[in-house]
Amino acid sequence: MRNKKIFLLILVIVCLVVGILAWFQKSFLKRDTLLKNEYSTLAEAPDWTSLEVFQHSISREDFEKWLVELFTTDDTWRDFIEIQATQALIRK
Repeated sequence: MRNKKIFLLILVIVCLVVGILAWFQKSFLKRDTLLKNEYSTLAEAPDWTSLEVFQHSISREDFEKWLVELFTTDDTWRDFIEIQATQALIRK
């Protein structure tokens, strides 16, 4: 009887470990999917055309001033954004 209880206990522990490992594997697969899609799997793909109404609504000088003084805390943004005379290019 004692051997049967030990066997059942070991079986339960093994099942728990396998379940936890399966859950972690699923979580990591979701994370990789998120990184590949570059947006949440819970959200729809962004409609960037909705931002067209804001084209030419701010000067280059104001854009850079707001970027430096309001929206960022250091110059790291320069690694990702190139401000040109008539546009800002966003690097991946």
